[in-house]
Amino acid sequence: MLKKHLLLSDSPDLLHILERSFLSRQGFRFTVAANGAEAFEFVEESDPLLAVFTQDMQNMNGYECCRQIKSDPFLRSTPVALVVRQGVDQDYEKCRAVGCDGLIYTPFDSKQVIDVVCRLLNITERGEARVSTRFSLLYGMGPRVINEGVVVNLNSGGLFIEAERQFPVESMIELELILPEEEKPVQCRGRIAWVNHPEWIKNPSLPQGMGVRFVDLSARATRAIARHVEEKMCVIS
Repeated sequence: MLKKHLLLSDSPDLLHILERSFLSRQGFRFTVAANGAEAFEFVEESDPLLAVFTQDMQNMNGYECCRQIKSDPFLRSTPVALVVRQGVDQDYEKCRAVGCDGLIYTPFDSKQVIDVVCRLLNITERGEARVSTRFSLLYGMGPRVINEGVVVNLNSGGLFIEAERQFPVESMIELELILPEEEKPVQCRGRIAWVNHPEWIKNPSLPQGMGVRFVDLSARATRAIARHVEEKMCVIS
């Protein structure tokens, strides 16, 4: 089984925080790149779930490594966080210019580091596991919800859709959940958090498809999803 890899630049303090976090217990593995050129090569060859770079990497600094990743159509979906000095506006501007996905501040604060990493890994509910399930849905962009898919896991924060057609990361989509407990489809919206593309498998334990984070759930959608999750939890127990 492939490991869930996170790529880090050579920062002992950052590695220490992550290795002592729940991420290690969940099976994540941390690969340290000695310099920027090695980091870029690892992204090309190993497709990590996340890359975290410092500014002072040798051969290629963190900004340039991020810029090259985000300029490559095959690599740009890889989330990249950059380590910056807190309160230094010049650092923030450089990060925005190269398209990084998140900022980790120095001096390091363990909670802030883990919060950023979890957001970029789409770990929306650290205390709430997703339940395995299987029901149909329709999804699409704009008013036309015409693509068919199957929901394979779910919690109050989001779901994973087994689907042949995928949309780019950060796309907003409309969803119609065909929940077995509901008489009518449950309509809601979501944002694509990550994609399991057949040529770029992020999570080998899941099929081809998309991870979706719910956006502005209605009261009815919230109740319906909670009922389904509770039903599945009762079956498991």
